[in-house]
Amino acid sequence: MQKVFIFDIDGVLLEIWKPMVEAFQIFTGNTYSEEELLEISKSYAKDPTPYIEFGKYFQASEAFANLEPIPGMVEFVKELKDSGFDLYVITAAAEYTWKTRVENLHKVFGEVFKEVYCVGRNCKTDVMKDIATQYDISYFCDDSPENVRKSAEFVTTGIWLEYGPTSFRKSDLSSTKIKIARSANDVRKIVFC
Repeated sequence: MQKVFIFDIDGVLLEIWKPMVEAFQIFTGNTYSEEELLEISKSYAKDPTPYIEFGKYFQASEAFANLEPIPGMVEFVKELKDSGFDLYVITAAAEYTWKTRVENLHKVFGEVFKEVYCVGRNCKTDVMKDIATQYDISYFCDDSPENVRKSAEFVTTGIWLEYGPTSFRKSDLSSTKIKIARSANDVRKIVFC
């Protein structure tokens, strides 16, 4: 049986929330509570326009170029590879950050991914469908519940990694093909247990 695991990058493979919060606090000169940060995240989700200057600041930073892995993901990716999975990445990262993001990904995980796709602000669905339909068993893991919900029509199992500020973005995840995880170990259990 041919098996594939498709990942998102930010918030799934690489930790972006903590470095972004630190950079935002430096950028604004303020310290924010968890509640305030959640409200800022909700505001950004509705309209990212007021945050464009911060985005440029963060994307030019050393922190952005050197994101750490989500705890346990390096080991999980290795276990998938060793178990015969083909590994892909689909990201909606801005195209001008593409090179930095891929270099960071390869530095942390090595050259284990069969292909890394950047769809910019376009939907991940078309690329995901093209990949998943070539395999007998397919998994897709994202920190966006909307993307996971959309994947349910053509992947064997969609996994929402409830991460950082995405917990407020709950979508209709009632499909039996969708699982919810809160850590790399939870994702591992979905696949191997």
